[in-house]
Amino acid sequence: MAKKKVKAAATKPVPPRKLGRMPLEQALSETPISFKDAAGMFAMRPSRQVLYRWRTFGIQLSSGKLAIMGWFRDGATVLTTREAVERFQRLANSDA
Repeated sequence: MAKKKVKAAATKPVPPRKLGRMPLEQALSETPISFKDAAGMFAMRPSRQVLYRWRTFGIQLSSGKLAIMGWFRDGATVLTTREAVERFQRLANSDA
């Protein structure tokens, strides 16, 4: 008996994670800044890739919680807010 050929199912692309996306009302009530400016708020001056990782995947705290930097889109530009960066820093440093 001949075996039937089974077609592999087409895989759909995985949508980007939107865990840190801020509500628009919150983003408009805070001070928007670019990720380049956000990097200047850290003592170590992280790269764009590190900021992308923090906004997409966050950092795992020793308490088991996940700290994710808030962000929002303005057209094609991804922005954060000064307050979101400060919240992220407070959360990440409170775990130490």
